[in-house]
Amino acid sequence: MTRVVLWILVASLAGHRAYAIERARDLPRIGKRPTVIDFTVSEYEIDGLPIVRSDLDVHLVADVPIEAFARVFTNRDRTGEYMPNLDSYEYTPLLDQPGDVVMEIQRAGVRFMGIDATIALRQRSEAFDMLDESPPTFRLEYRMVESLDGKLYSSGGVFLLEEVRVSGRRATYIRQENTTEFKNPFFGFPGILRAFAPIGTRRLYRAMVEEAHRYVP
Repeated sequence: MTRVVLWILVASLAGHRAYAIERARDLPRIGKRPTVIDFTVSEYEIDGLPIVRSDLDVHLVADVPIEAFARVFTNRDRTGEYMPNLDSYEYTPLLDQPGDVVMEIQRAGVRFMGIDATIALRQRSEAFDMLDESPPTFRLEYRMVESLDGKLYSSGGVFLLEEVRVSGRRATYIRQENTTEFKNPFFGFPGILRAFAPIGTRRLYRAMVEEAHRYVP
């Protein structure tokens, strides 16, 4: 199978960082539980501003055709219905841009033990439909353009979908890379992030797989 390499630019502490994202050579087991390829949390300062940064690389194989899984990302009217921990969601198509480009406003997060771990941001999201190619692929790139509550320094990432065959059946390989930089984190936040981010990621992927099944004929 032809290897597909997709380059994106994600806002980072050094301006922009180039990511190469591709389908892994060894596929994870099919299911709803993603496999974390890499997850790191780091701490540093930018011009005296304390920053906590998370880098996530995760993948999954879902027993769903790629056309159905792509609908999870393109049918944005459903985003607020299935995505866990999402308090509110709005989107506006950018009609002056070619392709499927929207500006989104998301307010999401969790509150526990008196700690507010919510965020609010405006981000630009662009979908690239290559379902007619061989192999069929789809990707969604997103990057923050404004932190509405001032908690984020930067955030961005990419989802890659590629059709694969599992025991002769059509399935979808999903891989996500995401980088988020948090400003002025409260005491203990890095530890909370290390503990709860993988849990939140598993919940998100389980919800996405279930949502994708809605679009299977």
